[in-house]
Amino acid sequence: MLGILRGFLPWILYSIFYGTNPDRFMLAIGVALISSVLVDWKELKAGFILTRCTFAYFALLLILAALFHWPWLQTNTWLISNCVLAAIALGSALIKKPFTMQYAKLEVAEQYWNGPLFKQINYTLTIMWGIIFLLTALVNYFYVQDPKLNGLSYMLLSNVGWFIGAYLNHWFPKYWKARYLKVKT
Repeated sequence: MLGILRGFLPWILYSIFYGTNPDRFMLAIGVALISSVLVDWKELKAGFILTRCTFAYFALLLILAALFHWPWLQTNTWLISNCVLAAIALGSALIKKPFTMQYAKLEVAEQYWNGPLFKQINYTLTIMWGIIFLLTALVNYFYVQDPKLNGLSYMLLSNVGWFIGAYLNHWFPKYWKARYLKVKT
């Protein structure tokens, strides 16, 4: 569980350091990029999908923000970020390499990696994360289009998915394993 949360750390730090002025925007990107290397170096080298895509995204974002200073990019950063996260999650499931599986292999004995239960759990979790990010992108889209939602409500709606995802990431494998074993007997 901690592995996957560590994989999301650059995104969390980006969210914490982000600000509406260009200097805070660049700081947030820099912190996210540096943390993706420092904290996730081992996963980056091992080819973890989330880590590599995170690094590539923030590197590209840094280049675009530094070169072009597009206000649109900063205004829509949460929409773009959540769409990228959804694409990482759903894309990894589509290519039959659910990103959660790479983190689960750090915590689950190798003898279970090719089993149907392990695969079902990780496909489900990966798709669940993808849906959470799509829903969060929708919240971001509607807020940018019509920012009448007060700041606290927007912050809660745009971050509740992270907490739900973290909870489900912890709870679902135990639940699904118990259900699977009950059906098999």
